[in-house]
Amino acid sequence: MSDLLTQQRILIIGPSNIGDAILAGDVIDAVSTRYPHAHLTLVIGERAKPLFVDDPRIQTLVETEQFDSPLGRLKLALILWRYHPHIVVDLRHTLYPLLLKPFAGWRYVRQPPKQISHMRDRHLWKLQAQVPGFHLPRSQRTRATAGGKGSGVLMSMITQIVSVIPQI
Repeated sequence: MSDLLTQQRILIIGPSNIGDAILAGDVIDAVSTRYPHAHLTLVIGERAKPLFVDDPRIQTLVETEQFDSPLGRLKLALILWRYHPHIVVDLRHTLYPLLLKPFAGWRYVRQPPKQISHMRDRHLWKLQAQVPGFHLPRSQRTRATAGGKGSGVLMSMITQIVSVIPQI
């Protein structure tokens, strides 16, 4: 526990559905790459838990279903407050960041631009908006800043497939 007091603590409030959790994997990867020795806590729903149970990047996994009642939500807020994270990334637009980082609350209210349509890119945009000074690795940067158009490789593959279909 003394290690946890000196170690940088990062809280990611992730999605509850399995598909959205898969798309949030880039955020977890970017954070764990940038802060390799940090203690990473992930708050997720029960359906997404199997994806992250054995993930070596995550030290603590918290299921929101354990805190379903209003009293449970208050209990979760108290647990997160006691954890005292240095960095909070909220992918679900909850009120927890406002309680944990009240002077930086404006970062958590901002919404990604409508041009960014893919949820993976929206999550990466939120990461950059919510963590001051955080810059994505070059491989992920184009996806989050190009308005969802960073998946040009995928689009070119689809175009090639569609052009071949009439020949079949």
